[in-house]
Amino acid sequence: MLKLRRVSPLALLLAVSLVASRAPAQQTGAEAKALLRKGIALHQAKDFAAAGATLSQVDAAALSAGNSRTLGQYLDLSSSGAKQQAADLKIFQAAAAALKAGKLDEAKAGFEKIADSKFLKQSTLDDAKTQLAQTTKPKPPDDKIKPPDDKTKPDDKTEPRDDTAGKRLIALLEARRREIQKYIAQGKAFMAAKDPDSAEISFEKALTLDRDNAEAILLRDEAKAAKKRKLRSAIINATRDRLRIQKQIANLQFDKAIDRAIGLLAIANTKSDFDSTAEQIGIAREVLARNVSLYSIEELRAKRLAAERLSAKLRADRTR
Repeated sequence: MLKLRRVSPLALLLAVSLVASRAPAQQTGAEAKALLRKGIALHQAKDFAAAGATLSQVDAAALSAGNSRTLGQYLDLSSSGAKQQAADLKIFQAAAAALKAGKLDEAKAGFEKIADSKFLKQSTLDDAKTQLAQTTKPKPPDDKIKPPDDKTKPDDKTEPRDDTAGKRLIALLEARRREIQKYIAQGKAFMAAKDPDSAEISFEKALTLDRDNAEAILLRDEAKAAKKRKLRSAIINATRDRLRIQKQIANLQFDKAIDRAIGLLAIANTKSDFDSTAEQIGIAREVLARNVSLYSIEELRAKRLAAERLSAKLRADRTR
């Protein structure tokens, strides 16, 4: 039988509040989310005091709006859970003491009161169930031989309790829990494979089974944020590729105009030849004017200088 030391609920709550009063240090988003996950896991394991202490260390400013709301909800739940757990534990300890003192009715009432507690750990509930069985008073032997009663109807016999429905419900709940964990595991695998779209679908499936599942909510929000980052990255890459191609076309047009101007100027003898050369230099300058934003200051200066030198040679050759 599990032996527990008496713990004052007030002392337990005081310990939680002291830890919670410590201001969290500045954290990165990843660190804050990791602490949030740890606190949620402790809460789900019914370690409410540790959950509250862990969650109080999370820097809410480092979380997204959705995760920040989740943090607030679990801080409240852990605080109320710690209070109720302390109260139920006090009842358990009193019932155990009553059983030890031979006060079976008092012990039975206490153990039955916490039998369905949602705040005590399973090990404590199992121990309470074991001790509850010890509170049943043994039935004194009946030495009298009773004559058969022909008037007794079969329907008057006490039927054994049929707990098939309860077992079926427990089986259904366990199956649903496994299904939720399956979808969460799938979502995590998709996130690891950098596929936030599929991950979000998996987490949403988990939430259709349990819309309040904190882990699924947290991971779903992370998947949505990853989708936004992925979309922004795709837009940036597409824009970068478009500008790169546009710059390549501008370079080809500029170089083609300059090369034609050089070739024409090399054989120019007539006014028409010089005019054609000037036209090609003008085309090269127009290409630069249309695509100024594509070039760095150094690149633009070098191309303008090439066009200006060719223009100066054209003026010199015209005057010969």
